[in-house]
This record gives sequence, C-alpha cells and structure tokens, in this order.
Amino acid sequence: MTAQVPDYDALAAKFDRVASFIRPVADAIVAGCRSPPDGALVLDLGCGTGEPGLTVKKRHPAVRLLGIDQSEPMVEIARSKARRLGLSDTKFEVRLMSDTAVEPASVGLLVSRCLWLWTTKASTRRLPRQPEYYGRARPTRLRGGTGAR
Repeated sequence: MTAQVPDYDALAAKFDRVASFIRPVADAIVAGCRSPPDGALVLDLGCGTGEPGLTVKKRHPAVRLLGIDQSEPMVEIARSKARRLGLSDTKFEVRLMSDTAVEPASVGLLVSRCLWLWTTKASTRRLPRQPEYYGRARPTRLRGGTGAR
C-alpha cells in the first residue's frame, strides 16, 4: 500500500490557515537549535511557506537562509513573506530535498518541520551525518509530533 501524498501546490494558498496546528513543531525545532554564528548558512528542507527557517532568520538576522521545497506555490508564499518582513540574504528555491545543491560542510544549521513530521528514518539515510548539521532538535524530542522513527 502506497501512502497518499498531499497536493501541496493545491494546498499552498490555504496552508498557513491550518499551520497553527503544527506550529508547536516548528517552535520546538527552533527552541532546540543552537544559535548559528553570524554568516552561517541555515538550510530549511521542505520549507513550505517558510517555517521554521523564517523564524530562525528573524531571531538571527546575520545568518543566510536557504529554503527549498518542491512546491512552487509554497515557495512563492515563502518568498513573499521574506520580502514583506524585509529579510535580506534569504532565498527560497524550488527543489527536491534530495537535490539541495549545497555541500553539507557549508551548512551551519539544518531546520525542517517537514522532515520531522512526514518522513521516516529510512528516507533520511542520505542526509549528512555530521551532528553540527542538525542543531539539537531531534524528532523523538518533539512532544506531540510523530517524528521520524
């Protein structure tokens, strides 16, 4: 049996209306991350409409933020939010999580609400193994979330 994948392109316009239900997951990820140094690249995998990457960028304005997501409408909303917030050094690109086009060693901090909510441990095996890549938030520590198993 294959799991049904949501149509995120169709959901994009309404996503932030229901995102409050999963906001605690993004908050827990941000709270659990170490503070990235100025100039560090923060990579938000499966950024959707921009969280938790935008929250990290607002708290640490001197970092560079790159959010990637496969849904162009979601990415457009994230770009619009960044412009509205006046955030510089912030990019959102339409890509698959498996195609970050970023060397793992160049990433100062990885954040991802999507990764912790909707992926399995098996699907994350290709991600880099360096602990500094991830911050301190781990799926199993996110109270109430399903997390990767």
